[in-house]
Amino acid sequence: MIKFYKPTKIKNSSLLTISKDGEKNQWIYLPVFKSIKKLNTKERSKSFMGSDFSYIDIAGRELDDDKHKMLKIDKKYYYIRSTPIDKKDAYSKMELIIDKKKFVALKIIFYDKKGKQLKTLDNKEFKKVKGSYFAVLSVMKNLKHGGSTKLEVSEITVVKM
Repeated sequence: MIKFYKPTKIKNSSLLTISKDGEKNQWIYLPVFKSIKKLNTKERSKSFMGSDFSYIDIAGRELDDDKHKMLKIDKKYYYIRSTPIDKKDAYSKMELIIDKKKFVALKIIFYDKKGKQLKTLDNKEFKKVKGSYFAVLSVMKNLKHGGSTKLEVSEITVVKM
């Protein structure tokens, strides 16, 4: 679950994502309306709270959502192209730079349906929790309109289902 503290206009809003048996479900709580809403598939590709992230960017992707191809390997990194299996996906492909030691995505380039670069995600800081690394400082740059959004994670809880 993600809870927001800033900016003030979305303070205490929450996003809950549950992945089970390859299916991802998301619910959003908006305190201004005092209501919980389940997000449908189309809504998950839209801008998350007016940011440069989409709801699906925040929730992350399952390994089986995409076909993966190793593009290159060097001393520190794996370079991978991931192509969504679902043709209705918001992206045509993603190119990732993966740190070999921590096995985390340092950078992801997202491509639109026409194959043009749409946005880039730079994960700048990580925290190790229960043996796995999680991004705690990320910047998403929108290459279409030039904006960017910084996401800082203050707390991580890992729950096994």
